Amino acid sequence: MGLIFIILSAGCSVLIAHFLKMAEIRKRSTLNVLTINYLVAVIAALSLNYSDGIGLIPEFPVWFWIFSTAVGILFVVNLFILSKSVDFNGMGASLVAMRLSLMIPVIVAFSVYSEEVTLGKIVGIVFVIGSLYLLIQSRRQLEKQKVGKYILLLALFFFSGIIDTSFKIFEMEMGDVAREAHFMSVVFFVALITAGATALQKGEIQKMGKSDIWLGLLVGIPNLLAAIFIIRAFAYLDASIVYPVVNILVIIAGTIVGLVVWKDRLQRQEIIGIVLGVIAIVILLGT
Repeated sequence: MGLIFIILSAGCSVLIAHFLKMAEIRKRSTLNVLTINYLVAVIAALSLNYSDGIGLIPEFPVWFWIFSTAVGILFVVNLFILSKSVDFNGMGASLVAMRLSLMIPVIVAFSVYSEEVTLGKIVGIVFVIGSLYLLIQSRRQLEKQKVGKYILLLALFFFSGIIDTSFKIFEMEMGDVAREAHFMSVVFFVALITAGATALQKGEIQKMGKSDIWLGLLVGIPNLLAAIFIIRAFAYLDASIVYPVVNILVIIAGTIVGLVVWKDRLQRQEIIGIVLGVIAIVILLGT
């Protein structure tokens, strides 16, 4: 069952990337699309809560609200860091930083939650890192002559890792007092307020068109489900297995979608990266 949740989470993440690429190609406002996406995700999460008989504002512990709000703020902060990093460092370097941030939740899983460290996990994670590097670098060459804003790459690595780690923290520390949907409804509500206020301040909302709304609607549901599925996967598999497998599946599936839908050309490095990724998945799921 854990593998099914991993595949579902990765599939949702690929859909998100696909629709955001559509927004980029159509030259739509990413900020508007994300604002609508957060609105849809909040409504969907609240609907799931209501179907479970949970009120709009349940009496959860104060620390739950503080934690969820902090994660919501991190979502938007990380988005802006990604945007700045892409401008200064290029897409390739930024994606490498985001994907390699899986090391943070893996280290937390080993050190804080005492997950077993095995040779298979170590070998599998090393294969994942090698595969990610080959797949991402081959698709978007690093702008080596301009990778001077290392602070942005470090910030992207750190915040992406903290956000991923928050899902494991929720599952371990708060899973007995709240459901995944309520946690994500708070996270996305805070992200909605932050992104919406920014879009309003920049004058983007005033330019919102039908395409922005439709793309936001298409991104919202997968965005919510991607988080819910990965949290549920933790009930069946160690986080030190879930994070690497999800990351590599997203990149491999994204590469295949690019090949089939966007007519991208598969390079030699990508083929090697896919092979390494498959080997990594087999090793990790076999531990």
